[in-house]
Amino acid sequence: MEKDHLEILLEDMNKKFDLVLEGHSVLGKKIDDKADELNEKIELSYLQIKALNKKIDDKAQELHEKIEGNSSMIRKMDKKLTLWRRNCLKRLMPLQQTSQRTGPIRKSTG
Repeated sequence: MEKDHLEILLEDMNKKFDLVLEGHSVLGKKIDDKADELNEKIELSYLQIKALNKKIDDKAQELHEKIEGNSSMIRKMDKKLTLWRRNCLKRLMPLQQTSQRTGPIRKSTG
């Protein structure tokens, strides 16, 4: 009787071990599925970040080019204004010299 009882216990233990192994297998599958899902999300995030970085780099280049264009335009305007100022001063010099010699211009009261 003891042998039959021991065989029953061993058989019951084997079934329980099989259930534990099956549970581990199911958990392993779920972990693998979640890992695959996570890897897909990471890959998608990586691609999105890469695309955003490209957009940022393109916009930065565009702004850099605009700044360079504006800087060039400002330098040209500065040169033009400097020349204009010099011309104005050249024209005013004779007038200042004349007014210094003759005194201030007075309105005639006539």
